[in-house]
Amino acid sequence: GGAGDDVINATLAGAAGTTPTYQANDQLDGGEGTDSIYIELNNANANLTTQKSIEGITINAIGGTVAVTLPSDKAYKTLGSQGSAGNVTFNAIRNGDVDAAITSQANGVDTTLTYHATALTGAADNLDVTLSGADGDLFVGGLNATNALETLTLNSISDGTLDAINLANGNTTKLVITGSGSTTVSSIAGANIATTLNTIDASAATGAVSVTGINTTANTVTGGAGNDTLAGAA
Repeated sequence: GGAGDDVINATLAGAAGTTPTYQANDQLDGGEGTDSIYIELNNANANLTTQKSIEGITINAIGGTVAVTLPSDKAYKTLGSQGSAGNVTFNAIRNGDVDAAITSQANGVDTTLTYHATALTGAADNLDVTLSGADGDLFVGGLNATNALETLTLNSISDGTLDAINLANGNTTKLVITGSGSTTVSSIAGANIATTLNTIDASAATGAVSVTGINTTANTVTGGAGNDTLAGAA
């Protein structure tokens, strides 16, 4: 790549449209600018270990399960699942400030973001997830008391429903919801999360928000400008 914002498309090819065009031995270097890659796969994994200077990585799991090994240069800033009918897992995320995106994900499909054991070293780590027509589930893994995700932010740019958010052992204290799209969070789960997540802040959302607090001791739940459905744990 050059100085511009390059886009690399690796769609399925062949007569049947089932042949991957991305291979682990491809040599890619985005160069300067904010560069991105879009990869379609069907029940196959994506090894991007040797790829360089790629800031955005988007996976479309046409079917089956896709596990992504991220570039070792840690240039990635945004990880996304787009149009996936199968589960997508991003493994060993080493950038604590990475953002994510879930676009047109099918119902029943999981997007999983698993952090490396030393990725989240700050006192106010935040994962910002942009939702666009998103359905299915969001799982965040690799979390513990010393690798904690203090805040999860959902930014809905079009209507969607997350059937489940799992933040096991994340020590997450706050869920922030923003955006003009309606956002429904059907359930929030994970070991220890019911005792740590005590703030749900949708004050910046203009779309309707539906969410229920899970902390049985104390919840602060704040709505926004839309027609919200908010509740606290019993």
